[in-house]
Amino acid sequence: MSEHKDHDHPPHRDVSSDPAARTLLAISPTTTTALELLRHRLRVVRGRAILQCLAHADKPWARAAIEQGAPHALAYILPE
Repeated sequence: MSEHKDHDHPPHRDVSSDPAARTLLAISPTTTTALELLRHRLRVVRGRAILQCLAHADKPWARAAIEQGAPHALAYILPE
């Protein structure tokens, strides 16, 4: 039987502990900000940025960011 040790896997980094990454789009909702987050080195930050852009897809900045930085996510925009 294999023993699981905590040090076998790196700890999960919850981005909610990083207020800057979590709230940047809330305080600076621009295409430039969104694109920076969509290109972030952490996958969880990129995912959160996609979700935020999808939640605001009716706004030009979010739509432009999705089109430029995550075109695959366009399929998840709900029709109005």
